Amino acid sequence: MAPLLKYFKRIFIVFIIITGIVSVSSAQVHVIPAVGLNLSKMKFDLENGDTSPLTGYQVGASLRLGNAGFLQIGAFYHQYANRFEWIDSTQTENRTDVTINGALIPIQFGFSIYNVDILKVRLMAGIQLGIPTNVKPNELDLTVDDLNGSNVEIAVGFGVDIFRLVVDVNFGFAMNDLFADKALNSGKNLYTLNVGYLIGKM
Repeated sequence: MAPLLKYFKRIFIVFIIITGIVSVSSAQVHVIPAVGLNLSKMKFDLENGDTSPLTGYQVGASLRLGNAGFLQIGAFYHQYANRFEWIDSTQTENRTDVTINGALIPIQFGFSIYNVDILKVRLMAGIQLGIPTNVKPNELDLTVDDLNGSNVEIAVGFGVDIFRLVVDVNFGFAMNDLFADKALNSGKNLYTLNVGYLIGKM
């Protein structure tokens, strides 16, 4: 856990510095309230079993600093879920849905590859941090205590602005374990689609 905390401290320091630079140098600051859907893939060593994604959701807002080149930071409440299916020692087929709630904080840099009139097409890359706060009851008896306190993912994506309508698609790929028990060799990929409204000077 200590190396992970050091990692986050470094990211936080760099983030603060860059945010300050962009805030001073850019006249354009936008707030983007948004809602969206997600699909996730939880991966770990489950003997005689597998997981499949279920649709989840997120709701929150992003702050975009800059125009042609920008920094975008989001804060969302999100829920993601997988269906776990396995065969136990009695050869009985079992199934349960594992649903996790928590915070999702994407931090991405991006730039416009097309910007004409009311249409803007963007590319983005960075990280997204997931902080689980609750696990719904399930037949595996998994609780939030079984999870890592935070999940870090590399996040790459693209977006389209049509006047004030904002559509963002992100693909998140696990950088650390989903579960606290490292022996499970776990991880989580998270794919999100958000639709929002751009507030601020065009």
